[in-house]
Amino acid sequence: VSYGVEALTYVLNYFLLIALLFARLVAIFKGTAMQVSKGFKVIFWCMYASIIVCGVFAGWLFTIAPSSASIFVIGNGVLTFSLMVVLTYAFVYKLVVVHRSDASENDNTNELKRVITKS
Repeated sequence: VSYGVEALTYVLNYFLLIALLFARLVAIFKGTAMQVSKGFKVIFWCMYASIIVCGVFAGWLFTIAPSSASIFVIGNGVLTFSLMVVLTYAFVYKLVVVHRSDASENDNTNELKRVITKS
């Protein structure tokens, strides 16, 4: 029994979810003081592309020499985990900053709450 197609759809959904979460982060804070910087976008997309390339290479290498592929699988796991940590940290950090500024500046209260709940 081959689980290649099932694993591929799971991985594809996982990576689409990561891209969607990042796009949501960018969209929520676009046009505000907490806008995602261009450098952060470049770093994110470089890490994202590295994970995909490393995953494809590890999958290819796994068919040729399974024992050699383990280092790439581990590296890909570490890259994916660190990308998720960076994405989560950025979102939580921005929300904390918005919350703190909301508590200190009452004149922007409605705008900041509107930004956080933007759909």
